[in-house]
Amino acid sequence: MERKVVGMPSMYGRANPKPEPPLFDAEDMRKMREAEERSILKLRAADADATARTLGAGDASFVHDAAGMSGDPVWGEIVVPANLGADHGQLKWRQNQTFVEVFVKLPPNAQRAADVAVVMRSDFLSVKVAGVTILAGALYRPIKAEASTWIIADGILEICLLKRFRRGNYENGKSNADTFWFCLCRDGGGVGQQRIEKLTAPPNEYYDTEYTHDPEDNEPPQYKKKSISGGGKRGK
Repeated sequence: MERKVVGMPSMYGRANPKPEPPLFDAEDMRKMREAEERSILKLRAADADATARTLGAGDASFVHDAAGMSGDPVWGEIVVPANLGADHGQLKWRQNQTFVEVFVKLPPNAQRAADVAVVMRSDFLSVKVAGVTILAGALYRPIKAEASTWIIADGILEICLLKRFRRGNYENGKSNADTFWFCLCRDGGGVGQQRIEKLTAPPNEYYDTEYTHDPEDNEPPQYKKKSISGGGKRGK
């Protein structure tokens, strides 16, 4: 009797049945980011409600006073690790191997999206609040503008910039060391000197910052997730 050996067909019609990674376009990424932001806002609202119940009505004045520019506890939660960003008072920025995060403390009379104008291009970022320019300049390295986002929460403008060259996604002949940003804007952006302590090479802490899943699925091989205080998104 003749026997035939029939190979199991691939799940995707390929010799290697390994599933294809998910493919997300810019619109899908925007929707996922919005869903994440809604989740963060709900968590913050729940925390604020719990704090109000704990303090009681008699301590409401304390909560109100703490919301000033100098003593805002939420603003204080945004930690900038040494040599991974800079604190310029009203503006802070920090980075990991995938993203650059920029935070701007908004005045009480300008905390709506309509009060803010953010322009993000591959090599440029500007921020205006109530018509006043807070930041405007050429970025230190290019970004993926279509995959970068911003949100207003707790009176703070949060901008998340996806590095064009990041861990697992380098320029030809470059390495992970070349993904480090020594400053936010090459010309200061209008907020003074931003060079990170005149470093000549990325600090060791940079390689230990929390690795965030690449939104474009350009994953480095066999990465190990590590963390550093203040390196991740607050509120998580």
